[in-house]
Amino acid sequence: LYKRVFKSIVGRHWYMRLRGHEPDRREFGRKTIGHQHAMSKQTADPAVLERVLMKLCEKAARRLRKNNLYAGGISLWMSFAGNRQLWSITGADAYAGQRTGWHHGEKVGSRLYATHDIYAHAKRLLQSASVTEPVRLMSVTVFDLHDWDPEQLDLFGAERGYLAARRISDALDAVNNRYGEFVVTPASMMDMNGVVLDRIAFGSIRDMQ
Repeated sequence: LYKRVFKSIVGRHWYMRLRGHEPDRREFGRKTIGHQHAMSKQTADPAVLERVLMKLCEKAARRLRKNNLYAGGISLWMSFAGNRQLWSITGADAYAGQRTGWHHGEKVGSRLYATHDIYAHAKRLLQSASVTEPVRLMSVTVFDLHDWDPEQLDLFGAERGYLAARRISDALDAVNNRYGEFVVTPASMMDMNGVVLDRIAFGSIRDMQ
């Protein structure tokens, strides 16, 4: 590759990439963490969507905590059946009078770290979407990321709730890290093995470490 194909440093970079290295890797501050799922059975059933949403939130939250971050905002994106576009369109689409997608994001005014906190806000967004068409794709993203450490406590104990949620979440993560992914899970995620698998983009390996 280096000598015969590209005849430049580009060939050397691809040689290394194909062997698991990142020769031109540059570290940028992480701005968002999210997870997406393509529905194996497209549905508008809120009970099914809420279960998938819970697992998306758990996976995003696990990555958030792994990087010792908390989020200040959350967004939910859904693509409806019949939409073959790779981008979302908020609201109604003029074509055939059907919506092709729905998206909304907002800051929440609190620290998002524990899965149940992230899920509570994501579920509220889902309920506000008024889903009537079968959902094809669903994605949850947290943004406005900040390093948790160093902790800064206030004089009046307003941070105690956040710290308690953090310790509980970290303890559950430690159990799952030791005994296997999702050994301890919310009840709504029972019997969901194999649903919402990890998807790591090419060249992005830090979440696999």
